[in-house]
Amino acid sequence: MRNAIILARVSTPEQEAGHSLEAQLANMQTYAERKGLKVVQVFRIIESSTKGYRPEFERMIEFLKKQKQRHAHIVDCVDRLQRSFTHTPVLNSLMEKNLLEIRIRNSPLHSRNANPDLALPAAA
Repeated sequence: MRNAIILARVSTPEQEAGHSLEAQLANMQTYAERKGLKVVQVFRIIESSTKGYRPEFERMIEFLKKQKQRHAHIVDCVDRLQRSFTHTPVLNSLMEKNLLEIRIRNSPLHSRNANPDLALPAAA
């Protein structure tokens, strides 16, 4: 069973009411179970992905850098991961080191190094 981390994010405390972290978490837990992924860490983040330093996101990146095996990184939708390209080089570096594969729960897209046997089905 492959290990996974979950990232649930809203940009502001006010968004929490409309984009519930709990709803994102439930969706991603179900996805992980369906794909046979063992969730070893959950990150609940309330911070914008486009404004300045992201301390909780950085904590997640540091967690991934310390791992010795690849983890699936599950996000509910692509904009929950990032909206700017600031962290793209960091995420790409982790993928190149075979420590990370990105899984987008509500999309047939996934990073190129994801195991095709665990990938999302193609959109109809």
